[in-house]
Amino acid sequence: MAKHVVLAAGGGLRGLIHKHTTEKLVGTADVWQGNSIGALIAASASCRIHRELFHQLETAETTKSFFRLSLDFADGLWKDGLFSPKPWEKAMEKNRLCEGLHEPTWVGMCDPALNEYVEVRLNDLTPEMGRDAVKCSGLQSPAMEIRTFRDRVYIDAGLYKHVIPPVWRTAEDIGKVTVLANSPLRPEQRHVRREQSQVNRSIPLLNCLFDDIISRVVLDDYAYLKALAKSGVEVEIFAPNSFDQVYATFDTSREARNARLRTADWLMTNSVTL
Repeated sequence: MAKHVVLAAGGGLRGLIHKHTTEKLVGTADVWQGNSIGALIAASASCRIHRELFHQLETAETTKSFFRLSLDFADGLWKDGLFSPKPWEKAMEKNRLCEGLHEPTWVGMCDPALNEYVEVRLNDLTPEMGRDAVKCSGLQSPAMEIRTFRDRVYIDAGLYKHVIPPVWRTAEDIGKVTVLANSPLRPEQRHVRREQSQVNRSIPLLNCLFDDIISRVVLDDYAYLKALAKSGVEVEIFAPNSFDQVYATFDTSREARNARLRTADWLMTNSVTL
């Protein structure tokens, strides 16, 4: 029987736009795969705790504590990292992420020493090791405290290799691929908001950097998906039309959250089939 594979992409707080699409896919997908925030979405969906994850993405206080910038301009050093993932790590433990995975679930990360993209199957790991893998994929960048998986340092693959994870390489008989993208597929529509942040004035600069990287990488991923469709696989993509629908990656404002929730509703009836 042909498999239905869900690819959950990176994109930080933008992942909230897939609140309803994820709910719709739970129970119908045969394989989950994710990078960065997509790793959290894929693992939580496979464990059936996705509602708790999206509640965190929707909750302002948790979000602000997650994306708290702490750059000390006096000495130019990171004090607590780019943001504090502690509330998310506690929630992963509380909700027992990676326990009771219902489907094969893969997460991707990048090995910076070898500049290689690595995928791991959470079902083959203990829950503790699975959570370590998700942390490396979704809560890790050079600006944060170092996290390891199997005694090696890995970083967020969404920033370095693939925003949209490649299809599970050992899967056979793939009939359909559903992509949960958090950035527009047409980079000419890229729009980065440069207004002052309520948290720290340097965040807009980071938004410019991260949004530019994510937009360029999506081009490569989109070409890969088009080739996959030409091979006979049905490829369905849920993606925003513009950045006005998702705002910048680290934008924790009420306006950004409300826009993402509106986009979540909009995506229920707006998808693209390649």
